[in-house]
Amino acid sequence: MKATDLLLHTASARRRLSLDFITERFVEAGFSITRLHLGSRRIHFLRGYHPAGRTIDVWVRSTRESNKYVAIPKAQMDPAPGVYVALIWLRFAQEPQVYLIPSRRWLDRSSPLLLSYDRPDPQGSSAWLLRLDASRLEPYRFELTLAKLLHGT
Repeated sequence: MKATDLLLHTASARRRLSLDFITERFVEAGFSITRLHLGSRRIHFLRGYHPAGRTIDVWVRSTRESNKYVAIPKAQMDPAPGVYVALIWLRFAQEPQVYLIPSRRWLDRSSPLLLSYDRPDPQGSSAWLLRLDASRLEPYRFELTLAKLLHGT
């Protein structure tokens, strides 16, 4: 899938295509995937099962190049072992950048990557913020995190 395939669609179509895109990546890595929609039109949730005995829960988010951060409502994601955020960063004239970030990083208040955002959004809930900065996201490239996950490190 090319970045233009995702960038040229409406937000809801982009979310569906992003979910398909990340599902393909997990299936290629040997996972069986179950898709769950937990009451939010903006966040999609996957549960992945790997033959090596690994089970993971993954929030799938996509964002465009112009955004400064991605928000995930705290009420919808509880940081825990085995819970990840798959981020697809869409950048013009480039392939999508894909990251897999362990949710426990949200609990590290000194992390330059993640912020806790406590001001209520229009629905009255607070959110976790993920800064969009390529250098800070680099350690969480999908392939790197997936290799660590599958090898138990």
